[in-house]
Amino acid sequence: MDDISIDPKQAADILDTLVGKFCSMPVDYSDIFVAPDRLDARSLDILNQAVVAAVEGDSVKAYDLALKVGGASFESSYLRGKILFESKFYFEAAIAFSDAIFQFDRYGEVWFHYAITNYQMGLFNEAYLHWAEAARVNKNHEDARLMLKLANIMTENTHPALQMEAEPMMPLILGEGIDVGCGARKIHPDAIGVDLTAGGDAAGKGGEKGRVSVADVQASGDNLPMFTDGQLDYVIARHNLEHYIDPLKTLEEWTRVLKPGGVIGLVLPDDEAFDTINADETHTHVFTQSSLKNLVSLLPRLCVVEEGICVPNWSFYAIIEKTGSLSKTQYPYRQKAIKLKAQRAGERAKEALKSGMIDIASSAIKKLAELDPGAKLPADPEALFPFPFSKQDQASIKTGARLRVAMMEYSIVTKDWAYTLMRMGVDVLEIPFGHKQKIDLHTEKTVKDFQPDFVVTANYRPHVAESMALFNIPYVCWGIDTSALDSYWRHDLVSDNTHIFHFSKIEAEKFRKIGVKNVTWLPLASNMERFKPFPDNPDFACDISFVGATATVNGYTDLMARLREKLKSRESDVNEKNRIFRLIRAFGTIMEKHTDMSAQWRPSEYKKEIEDASYLLPDLSPDAILFAVGDQITSNLRADVISRLSPLGIDLWGDNWWSAYTSKGAKYRGPSNYHDELPEIYSSSKINIHTNRIYHQDVTPLRIFDVLACKGFLLAEYREAYNDCFEIGKDLICFKTAQEAADLARYYLGRPEERIAIAKSGYEKTVERHSLKGRWERIIDTLEKSGAVSAIKDRGAI
Repeated sequence: MDDISIDPKQAADILDTLVGKFCSMPVDYSDIFVAPDRLDARSLDILNQAVVAAVEGDSVKAYDLALKVGGASFESSYLRGKILFESKFYFEAAIAFSDAIFQFDRYGEVWFHYAITNYQMGLFNEAYLHWAEAARVNKNHEDARLMLKLANIMTENTHPALQMEAEPMMPLILGEGIDVGCGARKIHPDAIGVDLTAGGDAAGKGGEKGRVSVADVQASGDNLPMFTDGQLDYVIARHNLEHYIDPLKTLEEWTRVLKPGGVIGLVLPDDEAFDTINADETHTHVFTQSSLKNLVSLLPRLCVVEEGICVPNWSFYAIIEKTGSLSKTQYPYRQKAIKLKAQRAGERAKEALKSGMIDIASSAIKKLAELDPGAKLPADPEALFPFPFSKQDQASIKTGARLRVAMMEYSIVTKDWAYTLMRMGVDVLEIPFGHKQKIDLHTEKTVKDFQPDFVVTANYRPHVAESMALFNIPYVCWGIDTSALDSYWRHDLVSDNTHIFHFSKIEAEKFRKIGVKNVTWLPLASNMERFKPFPDNPDFACDISFVGATATVNGYTDLMARLREKLKSRESDVNEKNRIFRLIRAFGTIMEKHTDMSAQWRPSEYKKEIEDASYLLPDLSPDAILFAVGDQITSNLRADVISRLSPLGIDLWGDNWWSAYTSKGAKYRGPSNYHDELPEIYSSSKINIHTNRIYHQDVTPLRIFDVLACKGFLLAEYREAYNDCFEIGKDLICFKTAQEAADLARYYLGRPEERIAIAKSGYEKTVERHSLKGRWERIIDTLEKSGAVSAIKDRGAI
C-alpha cells in the first residue's frame, strides 16, 4: 500500500474509477450480523429471511422484510443500506448507513460504504472523513487506506480547496481577506497571502521547511501595518496561531484589521488528540477547543461562532466573529457551510447528467434539495431514477406524540428513561453517544431532523451543552453521578438553555456557582414496571444478598501502577522519587482516616495533602485523584462489611473476586442481569445489603429505590441524605459500622414480622412518591414553567 506510486495529476481520475468499480461490484451480504446477540428472536428470523432474499436477488422483498424490523438495530439499517447501495440509490443508502453507524460505529465496512455514498453525491470532504474513520476502526481495511492515499494526493496537489483543513474555511471566502502563514499554498486564489517568507523563497524551518512561499505580503501575522483598521472581511490562519509568542496580541491585531461582522477562521493542532507542543520545534502554545474559547473570551469584541474537528485526532477549526456593538454572533456560518455543500452536490448532479449517470445524478439532486430546499433542481430525481422500494416516511414511524425528546446516550439507566417517556406518550429518539464524544455533523443532522423539544443526557456533557446552545435546543441533564472532570465546571460551556437536574445537592450547588440559571435537585427513581415485587424464586432465594462489585481493581490501583512505573524509571531523579513517596504516604494518611464508616469525606482538606500530585500526575485533576483514593476506601469498607456478614451465609452477585469469601461462609452466585435478575434477587432475599461509595455523602443511590420498589427489606450503610426521600428506621434500616451490619442482619433474620413491615412501608412510600414517571412529569413541568418548551400538556403530549 505505502509503496504504490501514483501520478498526482491522475489521482482524482483513479479515485473516481475505483469508486465506480466498488459501486458495480456484487454486494456481499455475509457480514450483516455484526452483533446478533443484541437482536430478539423475531428480528433475527426476519433479518435472516431478508438476507436470503437479498442474496437471491429479490431486493424488493429483502428491503420490505428489513423494514419490518425497523431502524432500531444496526443489522436492519446496515442491510437496508447495502440493498439500496447495490441498487444505486446512494442518497437513501447514506441515510440507512448513517442509522447503522448510530447503533454501532466500530465496524469499518459500514463507514467505507457510507463514504462512497457521500462521494457519489459530491460531498468529497465527508467521504474523506468517513474513509479515515473506516481505516481507524479497522486498521487492516486496505480499500479505505487506498482511498485515503488518493484523496491525500489530490488535496495536496490538484484539489487543494477540498483539503480537510481548507473545507471549513471555504464559507468565509467572500470580499477582501488574508491567509496568514499561507506558506506554499493559499487557501484560495482571491485571498491575500501573508507569510514571514517572501513569495518565491523557500521556508527555512517548521512544517513548511523547503517549500516555496506564495505570499503576496511578507510580514509577521501579529504586525500588519499594511492593512488599515476595519479593512478586511476575513482573516484565515491555518496552523499559525500556535507559533506566536503572544497569541492574545495576535488576535487583537487580527481584530483591528477586520470590519465589524468580519470573521477569523482558525485551524489549530488539537492538544486533546496528541502532544502538540513537541510536534514542531516552532510551536510555542497548545490549544484545545475549550482553551481557545477561554482566550477569545478575553477580547470583548470577539465571539466564537463555531468550533469543530477538521482532521480526526489531529486538528480542529474555529470561526470567530468581530461582533461590533452586538454581544451575540450574527455571522451565518452554518448556513454558508450548508450552501457550499449544496453547491457541491449541484455540481456533481450536473456532471453526472452530462455523463448519463442518472443514478448518481438522482442522488446528488436529492442531496441538493435536502441541503437547499429552495434551490432550482436540474431535474426531477424521482422521474430520473424511480425509487422501487417501500418509502418509510419518518412521520410514519413516529409514535404520534407531540412532545419529542432526543436521548443522547444509551445505557441501562437511559433505557429506562426512554421506556418511561414512551409509555407517557412521548416520542423518543435514542442516540448512542459516548461521554467523551463530540457532536459531529451526522449527530447534528440527526438531532435537527428529529426536531426535539429538548435533548437529554445522563450526567453533564459539555460538548452537548455547547452544541445545543448553537442549535437553540433546550438541553436537559439529569445528573446521576459525581464528576472529577475539570471541563464539567467550565463557565464557557454553560448557556441559558441548559437545564440541570441533579441527584446531589452539593453538585447542584456547584452548577449554580458557575452561573447555570436552571438548576433543580432531583433524586433518582425506579422504573416500577421493571422493579416491582416478584414471587419468591428458588433460584434467587437467600437470607442475605449483596449485588455489586468488589472494586478490587479501581482507579486507585491504576494510579498506583503509574507511580510504581515512575519509581522504576531511570528518568526519575531522587527529588521526583521523594515526591512519589510523599504522595503515597499522603494516600495512606487519607485512608487511615476512613478505616471505619463514621468518618466524613472531606476533599477540600485532603487536597492540601496531595500537592505533589499535580507535578507527578499532571493529566489528572486533584478531584480525579481523590476519586481514585475514594474508590479504594470504598473497596476496603465494603470488604469489611462482607467479611462480617459471611458467617451468616450471605449470597454475593458480582465480579469473581467475591469467590474468595466462600471460605468464610459466603456463597458466590456470579454476575447478575440488571433488568431480568435484580428485581427477583431483591424480592427473594430476606435482607438486601447496600454499601455506599465514600464520596457519595449527600445522595440516595438508585439501588435504594430499586430494592424498595421490589418490596425488599433493605439494610444499608448510613447516610443522613436518605431521610430526604425515606424515613430511616421505618422504611429501611441503616448500619454505621461493619459489625453493626452483622448484628442488625442477625436481629432481623430472627424477626420476620418486623422485617416484612419495614419492607412494606418502604415499598408504599416508593410507589407513592418516587416513580420514574413522576420524576419525568416534574422535569417537563419545570421546563414548561421556565418557558424552555411550550405548554406541553395543551398539546396532548402527556
